[in-house]
Amino acid sequence: MLLRLPPELLHCLLSLLGRSAIAQLCLTCHRGYELCLPVLYAHIELELRSHFQQFLNGLQQHLRLKNAVKLYTKKISLVGRQSNSHWLVADFRSLPIELPNVSTVIFHHFRTLSVETVTQLAAALPNVQNLVFRYCNLVSTDLATLQFKSAGSLTLFWTDFSEPAVSRLLAALPRLVQVDFGANHNRDSTANGLAVQALQNHCSHIQDLSISLQQVSEPTLCDAIAFYGSQLRRLSIRCDGPQTLTAVATHANSIECLIIRATTWPSQPPLATEAEEEEEASDNIVKGSMKGILLCCQRLEHLELASWMTDEIPSVVWRAIETVAQRRTDPQSIQAKKMIERRNASHQSQRDAANRPRGVRRISRIYEIHPPTSANGGLWSIRQRDERHRMEINLPRQTLALDIEELEEIRQLYKKNK
Repeated sequence: MLLRLPPELLHCLLSLLGRSAIAQLCLTCHRGYELCLPVLYAHIELELRSHFQQFLNGLQQHLRLKNAVKLYTKKISLVGRQSNSHWLVADFRSLPIELPNVSTVIFHHFRTLSVETVTQLAAALPNVQNLVFRYCNLVSTDLATLQFKSAGSLTLFWTDFSEPAVSRLLAALPRLVQVDFGANHNRDSTANGLAVQALQNHCSHIQDLSISLQQVSEPTLCDAIAFYGSQLRRLSIRCDGPQTLTAVATHANSIECLIIRATTWPSQPPLATEAEEEEEASDNIVKGSMKGILLCCQRLEHLELASWMTDEIPSVVWRAIETVAQRRTDPQSIQAKKMIERRNASHQSQRDAANRPRGVRRISRIYEIHPPTSANGGLWSIRQRDERHRMEINLPRQTLALDIEELEEIRQLYKKNK
């Protein structure tokens, strides 16, 4: 009964099944095998030499399989489980078949992968659009490199690289539009920052930029934002300080989707009263704050603030969330209302603490810990002392996702305060 469905509907249903379930369905009858071929071979994963040899034999002996691979294969995964897996990339170039519809190539778990070897696939896969490296270590050799003329997307996920390797890789991808530099364990402390600089040197058409690399300084991030400027449509970065917010508000004013991950940089000044905030709204825009981004980036449709201190989020954002949540009745809005209530309670406790008379301090116990020395007989010593210091309020961190409705409400609130 299932096999009598129209092919288009059947392929949609098969795409929801796992690969093992599809393989079992292929064994039911010849018609089931023929109908499942487009889905079964849409993604080919090669890991061991025996897998590759079986795949090669199938292409040589079965014309129907060869045609199915040529027409329907769109994604290829090469997995380097063995110590030396360069043969996998080299042998793949010698396949006796053209793969014009392959758009995505994924490299997994290559302990050492030469960038020059990767670029040699450009001749065998001329229409590749997406390159993905997962858990790899990229190196560079003296071999010549080819360019992927059609590649527009690059993703590095927990992938280490040397500075020459990432530079040559980016040079082979001149038409990149989307780049995702994921976190890694790079031993070279300068390679990550140089990768962002190399991106500016070789890829000038970036519109979607995501940087999660460690050891990238804030000036380097700001330079990248300024370089790509108004052509950026999506940006995902961490915020090390107000300079990052200033760069976004000043240069990336055409951004449509913005994700900012807060770090441990010092928080904003203490909260002002609502009257002070309204007075501030009539002054010049402070671009080194979230308010500057909300006012300067008028095309913004999605804003995500990840791990931000409650005190660092402008109160107008909370008012907009509360207003939109009151108009909705879905579970997400109910959760937003609860979050607003918790935030208001925390906000009020902070104001109460700020309004205490001067000279009122909290006395906390502070312990001095001294390691073993010859003076204390080789024992750890712990001494208690009292010291008056300012009370520190431990504000919770929030992750907010604002869509176009909340952002429009924020803009309306700012217009009313002008």
